[in-house]
Amino acid sequence: MYRVLRSSTKLESFTVEAASQAEAIDMCAALPGELIGASALYDAQTTSPPKPKVGPQGFGFYLRRISGGTEAAQALLQRCREAKAEWVSFMVEASDGYTVSIEAIQAYAAVLSPEIDLWVWTFPGDARAASVAQSTAAANQALNYCMAIGAGGVMLDIEASYKGHPEALDALISTTKAGLGNNRTLGMVSYPIPSYHPTLAWDLFKKADWGSPMLYNTAGTQEGVDQSVSEWTKLLPTLVPSMATYDTTSPGTGAVQLNGDIQRILGGPPAAFNGAAMWSEQSTDSAQRAVMAEWSTRYGWWT
Repeated sequence: MYRVLRSSTKLESFTVEAASQAEAIDMCAALPGELIGASALYDAQTTSPPKPKVGPQGFGFYLRRISGGTEAAQALLQRCREAKAEWVSFMVEASDGYTVSIEAIQAYAAVLSPEIDLWVWTFPGDARAASVAQSTAAANQALNYCMAIGAGGVMLDIEASYKGHPEALDALISTTKAGLGNNRTLGMVSYPIPSYHPTLAWDLFKKADWGSPMLYNTAGTQEGVDQSVSEWTKLLPTLVPSMATYDTTSPGTGAVQLNGDIQRILGGPPAAFNGAAMWSEQSTDSAQRAVMAEWSTRYGWWT
């Protein structure tokens, strides 16, 4: 199975069953627009798609409010190569309601997808958490973006807005999980220490596939990291921790801080987890990318 991207007035994605990339391109030759590229989803000769990996693998970046076109996407690809980052996650919606255009994300995806795994994340705010209907709409929006770029799954960033709103949170999680089907996974992103936030319905997180505790200001001590991991693994056994590339309360700054955080969170080698997320790509400098690349090589992640 292959995904073929073509562009006319807008970027469009076509999924076709073919024995090879060349055959997939030929099958779409008569469709409108200019060929952008084709990538394998899974071997058409197998009886079913492979079981998805549980969460992103290796280092990856959160992307905030992206802008620019192909040139900006190519520059991002080069920075990912420098960091030996294997995936990115596109922001769909911010807590203030700002939404990144799907066309912008598709343009970036066309450049990145041959080398970089794609995910989407969304951060529903007060307006979404206010009702089941709005939360369901937020889930469907994230699913639309996910399917439009053939992403590996959705990451839900759940914070203060959903405290005291278990019904809305359930609708958000359940709708997203159901819409992803069997071939994509759902990740939950939230506070590092669940017990510090008792009004959030943490048990609902168990409906997802994996979790990402935001260890930004908790990564400075091994005790904080260990408490976070202990509490989160009771909810979701597979974790892809989130860590900061901006200055936090961890020792040092910049690359020194990041190097220490990686050692406390991932340890090793081998790494304690199969992947980690960096918040965010836009705040990561060249020295930090070099730290990521070094540890990626040590962990055997970059191939």
